[in-house]
Amino acid sequence: MVNNIDGISGNRPNTINPNSKTRPEPGDASSRAPESSRTDEVSLTSSAQLLKELNEAVEAAPSSDQQRIDAIRQALADGRYEVNSGNIADKLLSLDEQL
Repeated sequence: MVNNIDGISGNRPNTINPNSKTRPEPGDASSRAPESSRTDEVSLTSSAQLLKELNEAVEAAPSSDQQRIDAIRQALADGRYEVNSGNIADKLLSLDEQL
């Protein structure tokens, strides 16, 4: 005897088609008041409102500081840009400590 478990066999369980016109169950949305008399209401907590405002502020902020980019580009072109290797090393060590 072979048990077919790939779901293609002829012995499929009965499934409900969401598009079928069946009798609504008691308490089903279609047996309640008509949609024109129902109202849906959503309220946000103060935390959710703050998150929404912060998200909007972040999206409105520029993704780069163009003035700083231009200043570094000009310093590189003029040969005035100096790399502070001690500062870079300190930042790398602090990042390593965070891991």
